[in-house]
Amino acid sequence: MRLLLLIIILHSFSRLCGQSFILNQFFQPSLTTNAEYSFDNSKNNDSWSIGRLNCNLIIPVKSKLGLDMNWNKIFSIRSLKDVKNIGQIKAYQIFWTFKPQVTILNYRPLAPKTSPFSHSNSLAYGVQTGITGLHLLKKLRILFYSINLGANEDLKTLKGIKPYGNGIVGVVNFNRLTYFWYYGVAVSASEGQRWPVIGVPFVGVDLKLAKKFWWNITLPVQTRFEWKPSKRLKFDAVAGFASNSWGFGNRNHLGAFDRHYVSGWQFRSGLAINIKTKRGTKFYLEGGYMPFRAFRFDQGRDNRPFQNPENLQPAPYLAFSIYYGFKKSLLGSTVENFLNF
Repeated sequence: MRLLLLIIILHSFSRLCGQSFILNQFFQPSLTTNAEYSFDNSKNNDSWSIGRLNCNLIIPVKSKLGLDMNWNKIFSIRSLKDVKNIGQIKAYQIFWTFKPQVTILNYRPLAPKTSPFSHSNSLAYGVQTGITGLHLLKKLRILFYSINLGANEDLKTLKGIKPYGNGIVGVVNFNRLTYFWYYGVAVSASEGQRWPVIGVPFVGVDLKLAKKFWWNITLPVQTRFEWKPSKRLKFDAVAGFASNSWGFGNRNHLGAFDRHYVSGWQFRSGLAINIKTKRGTKFYLEGGYMPFRAFRFDQGRDNRPFQNPENLQPAPYLAFSIYYGFKKSLLGSTVENFLNF
């Protein structure tokens, strides 16, 4: 039960945030291509390798920047402090997001098992779309939110797609020179979850430890140490969780395909390099090791569960991203100096 609860928590949060939770991804109209693969060549235990490729497109659709004046208070000004109360900056921006993706699984059990992937690779295709919003609040804070709807299935279950939904809402506080911090809640709704709707609170902080060193913590998913020797180069040491899940079809005794669900999590620790060009394109390469992993299948219609992978051994992984920003966003240009890289 503890394992199932951990899978649910990680899935509901990391499905929203991709490879890792990097706050400035919310602030820029951009196109990001992500690729990752975990290698498992174990010969004495079950082998479970996963590859994933996706593109994330962010396009601004509506924005506003203005000053709202409260003229009723203009005659009640008695000090400089009162001047602040007669006007308030109004700024917000809303983005449309679109993310197609493909996932490949290679599962080789050590011994014959009741498994849908015992003799072949599995391919799943998905797409996710939604809106992301940013609203400037008082005291140099920003409200951010994201609402998405998507599906992730293999070719055998395209006729019976079960869409999922997720959302995230939080507040970023930029009211300190040496750090910024954020908090919120992530919500996920999916047919393959233990409970139909799951909500997970999160809190994070980005601390400036020294002139070129930062420490980012986002609970409950990751921690990251960052060293930035120049404006265009940054190195990271990262540890955190990642999840995978999708629907798939398995042929029943009548010859038709029943829909099932696979989900799991990985704990990763590794090193990364970030390179930023003069035009703003960013290259990200991360590699490391996964000391802990776990995956599970749901049970079939006849209530006989598939046999889950057992004794998965630690395995290396590799992740690569290319980020291209189209232009400065309305709020992104305002807060970019607060964000690290």
